[in-house]
Amino acid sequence: MLSRVANNLFWMDRYMERTNGLLNQIKSNYISNREYGDSKSWKMIFESYFNIDEEYDAQFTNSEEIINYLIFDSNSGNSIINLVSSSRKNCRSVQEHVSKEIWININKYYLFVTSKIIRKKSKYKDPINLIEDLLTYNLLHYSNSDLTQERGNPYSFMNLGKYLERLSISVDFLLYRLLSDKIESDSIKENIFWKNLLLSIGGYQTYIKTYKSSFLTKNLVELILSNPDFPKSILYCLKKLKHHINRLNIFNGISLDNDVFYMISKLESNLKFTKSNQLKNDQLRDYLEEIKAEINSLSYKVNKTYFE
Repeated sequence: MLSRVANNLFWMDRYMERTNGLLNQIKSNYISNREYGDSKSWKMIFESYFNIDEEYDAQFTNSEEIINYLIFDSNSGNSIINLVSSSRKNCRSVQEHVSKEIWININKYYLFVTSKIIRKKSKYKDPINLIEDLLTYNLLHYSNSDLTQERGNPYSFMNLGKYLERLSISVDFLLYRLLSDKIESDSIKENIFWKNLLLSIGGYQTYIKTYKSSFLTKNLVELILSNPDFPKSILYCLKKLKHHINRLNIFNGISLDNDVFYMISKLESNLKFTKSNQLKNDQLRDYLEEIKAEINSLSYKVNKTYFE
C-alpha cells in the first residue's frame, strides 16, 4: 500500500483541493473585478498557481479571456482542465481503493470540463455560471469522500494530500499580501483585498462572526494562521494532518513518533505559542517564509516516509 497506490490517492485529492482553491479564487476575483474594476487583481492567481512573475494578465483584453485561459488552457499545468485530468488519472488507477461514488463523480467532472460544448459562449453568458457548475463537482467529491469512503488507509492518504495542499494555499495567500507593495495599510483597497481573499477561501462569514469588526490585518492573519475552528486555517490543517499521520502509522506498523509526526507537532506548537498580532510586518513575513519552508520540508518527509 505504501507506494504507487498510496501516492495516487494522495495526489488525487491534492489536485482536487488545488482545483477547488483556484476556482474559488477565480470566482471571487471576477466578482471583485466587476465591482471595483481592478484589472491588476488577477496577478495574484498567476503568481500563486502558475509561477508567472511578470504582468501576464496584461496579455488579455478582459476578465472572460483570463478565466477561459485559467480553466481551459491545456498547456498550463495548473489550469482547471489539467488538474481535473490529473486527478481522474490517479483515481482511475486506484478504483478498487475508493468508493464507486468518488470515481463516478471525478469521471463526470473530467467529461464535463473536457466537453467542447461548455466552451461555447452561448451556453454560459456569465462565467460565474460555469464556475459554479465546476465547483459543484468539487463539493460532491468532498461529500462522497466523507459519506462513502471507508476509514482505512486510502481515506487517510486522501486527506494527507488534501490538507498539505490547503496548507500551501493558505500560506501563499498571506505571503502575497505581505509582499505586495501596492496595497497601503488600513486603506480602502486593503479592505477590498481582504474581503476578496476571505471570500476565496470561504472565511468571510467566519471572520464577521468571530471579530465583528472591519477587515483589520492583525485579525485576518490570526484567522488564517491560528484559528482552531476555521477549516482553512494553518493550525486546523496541521491538526487534521496529525490525526491522519497517526492513523497511517498505526495501520502500517510505523513508529508513532517518526519524523513526519514530529515536524507536524513542532509546527503546531509554534503556531499555538506565537502571537501573530504582535509581529511587525517584516517579522510576520519572515515568520510565514519560515512556515512555508517547513511545509516544503514536511512534504518531502511525507514522500520519503510513505511513498518510497
